[in-house]
Amino acid sequence: MPRLAFHPARHGFHFTNLFVNRITPHITTYGLCGGMVLAAARYWQHRLPIPTHIADDFPDGSPAGVPPPGSPLHGYIYDCQMASYGPLGVISAANWITMPWITHEDQFRWSANDEFPRIKAMIDVGAPVVLGLRRVEGGPFGHQVLAYGYDAAAQAVYVYDPNYPDVEKCLRLDHAARAIVYDGAGSPAWSSYFITGCAMEGPRPPYVDLGLQRGVTVSAGEVAPGATVTIEAAVRNFGFRAAHLRELVVTLRGPRGETLDASVGAGDGDPTPLAPGGERLVRRTGRVGANAGVYTIGVSYRSSAGELIPVPAIAGGTRSEVAVRVIATTGSGAPRWRSLGGILTSTPAVGVNADGRLEVFGRGQDDRMWRLTQTATGRDEFGGWELLPGEHTFAGGPAVVRNHWRKLELFARGRDGALWHRWQHEPDVRTSDKWSGWHHKGGGLACDPAVALNHDDRIEVLVIGTDARVHRIYQRWFDAFGAPWSGWEPIGSRRFTGRPAVERDGSGCLVAYARSADDHSLWRARQVSPSGPWADWVATGGVGGDPALGRNADGRLEAFVRGTDGRIWHQWQASPGGDWSGWAPLGADPAPILDGGGRPTVFTQADGRLAVAGVESDREAHVIVRVDAAPYWTAYQLVGSEVSGEIAAAAGGGMSGLFALGPGRDLRVALRRP
Repeated sequence: MPRLAFHPARHGFHFTNLFVNRITPHITTYGLCGGMVLAAARYWQHRLPIPTHIADDFPDGSPAGVPPPGSPLHGYIYDCQMASYGPLGVISAANWITMPWITHEDQFRWSANDEFPRIKAMIDVGAPVVLGLRRVEGGPFGHQVLAYGYDAAAQAVYVYDPNYPDVEKCLRLDHAARAIVYDGAGSPAWSSYFITGCAMEGPRPPYVDLGLQRGVTVSAGEVAPGATVTIEAAVRNFGFRAAHLRELVVTLRGPRGETLDASVGAGDGDPTPLAPGGERLVRRTGRVGANAGVYTIGVSYRSSAGELIPVPAIAGGTRSEVAVRVIATTGSGAPRWRSLGGILTSTPAVGVNADGRLEVFGRGQDDRMWRLTQTATGRDEFGGWELLPGEHTFAGGPAVVRNHWRKLELFARGRDGALWHRWQHEPDVRTSDKWSGWHHKGGGLACDPAVALNHDDRIEVLVIGTDARVHRIYQRWFDAFGAPWSGWEPIGSRRFTGRPAVERDGSGCLVAYARSADDHSLWRARQVSPSGPWADWVATGGVGGDPALGRNADGRLEAFVRGTDGRIWHQWQASPGGDWSGWAPLGADPAPILDGGGRPTVFTQADGRLAVAGVESDREAHVIVRVDAAPYWTAYQLVGSEVSGEIAAAAGGGMSGLFALGPGRDLRVALRRP
């Protein structure tokens, strides 16, 4: 019975969907079910706790028991409601209307034969999905729930229903009765369900209540076994109503994930609600551990339902977790990652300057772009974080490429949904004031950009648009004034989701991979000629997460993906520009099982060999490297632990740099030499 790590008591809102929406003096609608489930999914995706508010906090709601109109939480839920209907917004609400000639048998058959397999495919790749429910009778007004699990044998879907807060509900296909059975008492009878097709991914939710104002800090970062440390943090209610909890808890996790909270004092036992703007100081002194390794310290709150939920870092400079290394006299057992500081809200991107220095970019807590650069080529030294000037804010992570003039050029998706870019004024500049300003390239982006150089060095950017098609924009030519850009052009008409990958093969043609919006199958497109137009998409036979592409030393491309089993799978060209193999698992067992939210990272090492990196769900990072002789890949090598998400990697100055986010979303680096 596959289930995502979504639990209504932990990740769903704690009040009932009783909203009344007075659109005009004469038009009233009821409920914001789609907004509540999509908002809950986005809190979950961004690893933010759902607000702790309960119905009693809203005596002034419309009606009492829900956030009042004009409040920040009501505004966010309402915006999610508009997005939840589907790709066409409110127009997609027509999907709930069933024409008189469509029978209940037709609808049951749709649910069983079409929608249930699609729901399974989404959940298998780690994605919750918003479902629309149609009524058996009683008019066109239906309902929306969030699917996060299924039982194939029982033909059941497990859902969060905002009409029943804090409990799991189940939609089951009864083939004997040809009906949908729902265990929600008092719920209308539902004739069918369907995937609304709304974009599940979205910006970081803007509203939180419980968050860290200061900390977490510890008195020492490296200690001997059994040493005593002091932990401090200040928890604040950033919300507009009271925050509810049973207690605040200092958590301690050992090198193997074991729970050691009692060693640092555990909970404070104080269930007093925290008023808006109120703070509570947490201070503990305790022993970290007797065995060598990395111990993670954080602050959580125990919810009213008894769930232990980490308190997120909100104020600038705070960290939600810190790592303490216990170093034994016979060896450290510590990971090979070290912190470069900062707090990022996106996967980092790394570029290589013309002089070989690595430069890292990432979106900060202010949603603006920041940069960090090596102080000298080939040295394990980095400067401090610098903001790239400009007031533009961004919705995702950046992409970087070295352009025709050997300057780094940065691309990112703005909060306006458009593509923005900027570039170094000269190669190898070391300060942010030597970069251009942000330039607008338009478009309606539904994902972060993928960037590659054409055979003639012209930049080409691929994205998935809000219409779910892959679109491209490219430099048209070079002249004395730079490089004018094309407009946006679609590549075929097939619908995709996630983020595409693009790379140039040894024949000079760009190749792209993308994941189908319908069933998460992998598709491939290729330029007809080097730097030329594109042919249409062809199926690759694989199913999985977002793809990644890399080029071998002989020019053959190789594609990689997190499969439905969590392992990395790959396929490759038999020759540069030639035919492709089938899909095969990468490397021998034991192979890492990648974190469900990440994709493998492909990079070329300093010695020219292709390498693939990924992060497991237990936050351990692994690398596997291409070799010339059978079995053609090394065993998986452990880089270190305590990182999450996707890895960014590049090689310069005789070394490969791997970059990932630590427990407190600080940037971690691991440098490797051949």
